[in-house]
Amino acid sequence: NSVHYPNLLISLCGNIENSWANQYVYAYSGVSDTVILSHDAEVTETGTSYAKKKTITLGSYIKPNRTLRIKFNLKANANISYAQIYRNGSAVGTERSTASVIYLTFSEDITGWDPSDRIELYVKSTAGNTASACNLRVCGTMVTTIQNEVTGTNS
Repeated sequence: NSVHYPNLLISLCGNIENSWANQYVYAYSGVSDTVILSHDAEVTETGTSYAKKKTITLGSYIKPNRTLRIKFNLKANANISYAQIYRNGSAVGTERSTASVIYLTFSEDITGWDPSDRIELYVKSTAGNTASACNLRVCGTMVTTIQNEVTGTNS
């Protein structure tokens, strides 16, 4: 017994018996350190008020209320630099700071992400300093749920 859709044959046990397409379907299965989305370019800020420097917009197919691991790198050149993760213009992450002149990586698991949300990195500096940030990354585990390939036989 099976159910047949125009491009997919699925048995009643849930097994994919045949498929007639050429694509992978991925599903997010949870937080990990594997990068799945990134905005890596370096940005700088000399102002002492937070300024939005990076944005990653989530796709429309993400399931509501997801927990995502978000990472970024931050450094200073002469004083203290600050950065914080925002969602759609509102702070949701912990304020991070450093006086290091080499990049430090900050990581945080943040809940409540929904389709089309904007993950934003805001950065500010202190007087006489340039704050630098890069590598805004969304990390998690993606698993292949269906691998469709054009296959067949001749007789």
